[in-house]
Formats: sequence, structure tokens, C-alpha cells
Amino acid sequence: MSWTAARKLLHQQLWCWGQDMKAPGPADNPLLAEGFVRHPRPRGQRGTSRYELSLADRSQIALWGYGAWFKAAGQERGTLLVRHRTGPQMVDLADLETAWFPDQLPAMDEPISPSECEAALTNLLGLCHWIAGYEERIRASHGTSYRDHCHRAFEPERRHCAPAALPDAWRELLNG
Repeated sequence: MSWTAARKLLHQQLWCWGQDMKAPGPADNPLLAEGFVRHPRPRGQRGTSRYELSLADRSQIALWGYGAWFKAAGQERGTLLVRHRTGPQMVDLADLETAWFPDQLPAMDEPISPSECEAALTNLLGLCHWIAGYEERIRASHGTSYRDHCHRAFEPERRHCAPAALPDAWRELLNG
């Protein structure tokens, strides 16, 4: 899968999470049902809430309407992907706690050295694996009609794939 296709898939996934985030409570919000903790943006701030989850293997994930951050177990720093940005950025989650909107993001490092590139790749593979599993769980618990409904206002020409194919698209990226 090309980087352009991967960015389009990320954009589509962020749209889906944005729809998930709009649900008010744990019974309706798949992210909260998954165990995420919602950190609402402060009143008067523009932007989106931050959702954080610690996984059983000690990996960590954070989601906003504009991006996703993942830190695989054993890594020193996480990797942030931001909608419509060029590539992965290495950053600590603590540095993102007040970034409710993309223009509030701190200065970040692109992975340059072989060890940084390896860490970023490890984080990105972990993120892709988690997303594929999440979308499979959504499909199992909510049926395909849930994601179809989420996509009603998402422009078809901006889609990477059909809503029901999201898990497979993320697995394709993993195996690419």
C-alpha cells in the first residue's frame, strides 16, 4: 500500500473515531466501551477530546479527532500520526496533553536515525494491529450497519475502502 493510500485510510479511520467520540456514554461510545478514558478539552478551547488507553501488554494509545499516537511496550517514545500531515512524528504523550487541536502541537522529531526509524516502525505496526482488531470488534458487537451509518456523511471519493473492509485494509497495510 502506498503512503498516499495509507494517509487516505488514516483519514477515513479518524472520521470513524470522530463518529465514535460523538456518542455520549459508555453504552453508546465504542471507545469508552473498549476501556478508553476520555479527557475532555477544556471549556473555551477549540479542538477535540483526547482518549487514552493502556493495553494489556503495556502499550499505550491516544486518539484525537485529528490524529493517533501509539507507544509500543518497551519503546521510549510514541509515534504520532496527524491527519493531512506528511509522516510519523516521535513524541512523548505528556507533551501532547494540551494539544486539543493540530495547531497546538509541540515541536516534534521525525525519526531519522536507524534506531528512531525502527522505533517508529514498531509503534506504527502496533497501531495498525490494534486498529484492525478494534474494527473487527466493532463489526462483531455493532454489525456492519454501525460503520455504514458512520460513513453516511463521509464523502465516497475520500474513502480508502468500504466501511466493512476497514479491518482488512489495516491488515493489508501491516502485511504490505
